[in-house]
Amino acid sequence: MQASILWDSYLAWAADRKERPLDRRVFSARLEGRGFRKQRVGHDRTWTWFGLCVKSSESEATPGSNGDADGCGRETPIVVLEEDSLNTKQ
Repeated sequence: MQASILWDSYLAWAADRKERPLDRRVFSARLEGRGFRKQRVGHDRTWTWFGLCVKSSESEATPGSNGDADGCGRETPIVVLEEDSLNTKQ
């Protein structure tokens, strides 16, 4: 999933819940701390997170930019981030 799409989805989620969003670097560090990785992909060298999907209001994964059906890239396991999973202090 493109990092920019994931970030925008997170900001919208936080705004909908009137929560203060994490700083972008903290958000990224929390994902990396949970074992997810990102790297630059494609000709445009777009930052891409692997193994993540954004759950829509219809409980379906948001398709990714790489043309796959589930939007989570080619790696497993697939993890769908649920509400409060990143804003919870650990």
